[in-house]
Amino acid sequence: MKKIMRIFLLCLLCAALIPVNGQGAEANSREIQVYFEGERLKFEDTDPILIDSRTMVPFRKIFETLGFEIEWIEGKVRKVIGKKAGLTIELTIGSNKAIVNGKTVALDVPAQIRNGRTLVPLRFVSENSGFHVYFSDNAGTFIIGIGATEESADPGIVKNPPAPKPSTPPIDNKVEPFVVKGRIVNVEGQPVPGAEVWADNTLLYNSNILGATDNNGYYRLELPNANTSYRMGARLDTEYEGQTYSFYMEPKSNQGFAGSTGAIRDFTLDINIGEIEVHSWDSLYPYDDNAPWFEMKDVELTLKPVGKLVDGSTGSTITGIPIRHDGDRLMQIPVGTYEISAIWKPDGYKAVPLLVSLKENEQYKEKITANFKSPFTGHHLIQLELQFP
Repeated sequence: MKKIMRIFLLCLLCAALIPVNGQGAEANSREIQVYFEGERLKFEDTDPILIDSRTMVPFRKIFETLGFEIEWIEGKVRKVIGKKAGLTIELTIGSNKAIVNGKTVALDVPAQIRNGRTLVPLRFVSENSGFHVYFSDNAGTFIIGIGATEESADPGIVKNPPAPKPSTPPIDNKVEPFVVKGRIVNVEGQPVPGAEVWADNTLLYNSNILGATDNNGYYRLELPNANTSYRMGARLDTEYEGQTYSFYMEPKSNQGFAGSTGAIRDFTLDINIGEIEVHSWDSLYPYDDNAPWFEMKDVELTLKPVGKLVDGSTGSTITGIPIRHDGDRLMQIPVGTYEISAIWKPDGYKAVPLLVSLKENEQYKEKITANFKSPFTGHHLIQLELQFP
């Protein structure tokens, strides 16, 4: 009898040594497949994993796939920053708060470092970039899709889909009660993502309904069921060549509307707010004694775009004569980076190319490359000085 009891106890001990968390181990070993617009993403450094039921992926791959430029800040506080036109996402390692375009947003799971690799929450980064996220459990394999539309996010529906056309709106053009919606594009009709949009309550001071455009430039604001009217406004804060530029916008139709009626209000981003300020001094004399007196009205500036403008458009070469307006200025220039040259063309005298320098820089050249500075919000300026060769 004692022998039987010993055998029984031995069996219990062996059973206790068998893992009881087999189901959890199976869940942890499940494969996670991530697709972007129907194409499977390959993560070379480390595979996606689940942390507290949230899919975490290597930060560099997901940010670059979604079109971001990446910045890593190393120090006591380590941060991952992704930037693209009109959108900045900042994640601090170990913090349950992220910053999206300057606004603090709560996270379910913080960015963290596992086995020397930095992981970020896939759904948070994707949806705050204006993309849709699809999920399914396919025979024990987690399938996650990311796409510009709900259809393209589902890898089982759309394979290798074409890029979404800006002219195809994700929202209809039907006015809805207690809803205002619309789109923001640049002068070339390209979408402007990440622009802040507000419905200003005309009856109550400082009582706005806020929103932002998605990756295709569309927005939709739900209005409260209240007897009031609204006017619309928008602003884009964007990073360009190491500077932050702010552009305020009014809708094409700037009429007020009742909340109970709703409205559609579209905007066009106008970046033609740059100014070239030209300084001339009494010591600026022609080298020829027979030449006429120097006057700014005889100076022609040429601005040739270098790369894309601040809104992503291509731009074109601009020539013009500075006019007297709070100084000698060439106004309404699209904000961007330009190669700048100048020529003096008085009547009845040969044209003379001038040397150009940024104000107080005193590095005069036949051509210089410069972009606009922002001494204060909404005002973008390049200050030049001219000199005869």
